[in-house]
Amino acid sequence: MVTAKDKYLKPMNKKLLFWMILIVGLIPTVYGMISASVFHTWNEYKVYCIPSTIFSLLVTATLFLVNIFIFKTFHGIFPKHGQALKRVLIALLVAQMISNIIIYFYWQLYNTLVAHVADDKAIIFTNQVITTVLVTIVDLVFEARHYLIRWHDAAVETERLQKENSISQLETLRTQVNPHFLFNSLNALQSLIDLDTNKAKQFVHELSKVYRYAIDHKDDLVVELSDELNFIQSYIYLHQIRFGDSLVYSTHVSASAMNKYVPPFALQLLVENAVKHNIISSAKPLRIELYDENGLLVVKNNLQPRNEKPASTGMGLPNLSERYKLIYDIAPEFIITGQEYIAKIPLIEKE
Repeated sequence: MVTAKDKYLKPMNKKLLFWMILIVGLIPTVYGMISASVFHTWNEYKVYCIPSTIFSLLVTATLFLVNIFIFKTFHGIFPKHGQALKRVLIALLVAQMISNIIIYFYWQLYNTLVAHVADDKAIIFTNQVITTVLVTIVDLVFEARHYLIRWHDAAVETERLQKENSISQLETLRTQVNPHFLFNSLNALQSLIDLDTNKAKQFVHELSKVYRYAIDHKDDLVVELSDELNFIQSYIYLHQIRFGDSLVYSTHVSASAMNKYVPPFALQLLVENAVKHNIISSAKPLRIELYDENGLLVVKNNLQPRNEKPASTGMGLPNLSERYKLIYDIAPEFIITGQEYIAKIPLIEKE
């Protein structure tokens, strides 16, 4: 099982840790050099410059490593979010005690080997104050880093779950297309059988081409517009077998639009919608026009609604809108004017 310690207490970058130790460790040296220059005590300071720098770096490295260990230890003991205050207070208390012992030990060693200060109480007190402040800052930085890592991981996990949920929704929506298409195709075939058996046979032949396309692209999120147009040409032909000149279809798509993308079966749903809901007869031919305009593919037909309500699952256009919602940031538009029904679907760029 992955614990909070394993998941969130990621090792600090070694280069970052090195530079932090170097910068913090050199602060006393830089301060000493500035003071020596200002107060003209360089001759006295240079005697202690190198050994004090070495000790400062050793102290800083020790404090950083010890506090990292304390931080990790108490995050392992109190890993839960609700234990944060207890963890921080106890870790700070332990870190202050151990760090002040370390700084006292190092000062005694430094004083014995280098400084030789007889009355060092004021220096010890100053060291303890500086250590307390430094350790508090370092521990709070570690705690903030821990929460940033948890926040980042939570954001990544949320994004992953949202993506998986979107894919799951898309799969559910995609499975609705083929049954919907089959339902309406069988309705059309049933009507055609009663009218002309030979045309029904030809219908079945063309229908097999249509389902070949459906099989080839059943797993695709999008297809090239050129492929979809070839498919819809076969689909239109199926209906023209039945309706003859009463169904008029024209297309004017620019060459630049041909390599853009649309969801598979998008045009089939729009053409099917026009055929299903409108009167088609020699007296009232249905005219379907398809063209591209300003990054949109427009499917337009004259509006002549049928009196009776056709058999329908009612999921075609909502399905198309939902599919676009999951894969693109521009939604289709469906417009009814006084004499026309206009559908506009976005053309998706290759990238």
